[in-house]
Amino acid sequence: IGYEREMAKAAFELGAVGKVAEKPLKGRKGYYVIALKERKTPDAAAFEKDRESVRSQLVQRKQASVYNNWISRIKSESEIQTFLNQT
Repeated sequence: IGYEREMAKAAFELGAVGKVAEKPLKGRKGYYVIALKERKTPDAAAFEKDRESVRSQLVQRKQASVYNNWISRIKSESEIQTFLNQT
């Protein structure tokens, strides 16, 4: 089903294994009933291995977001004129 914010939020709110969400959740592709199948402890070694890569990706996303927001703000506050060269 891919990543859906509301579904992820509901999934993390399920406390006990076997617990089912109180109501069906509407997603982009339909309605879903979710239940907590199992809870796994994160692998510390795998986390440390991928930590710097994930951090780097998150920093790049944040930089792109800040830049795009800045450009959008500058464009919205600017008066842009286009002149055609008619030679």
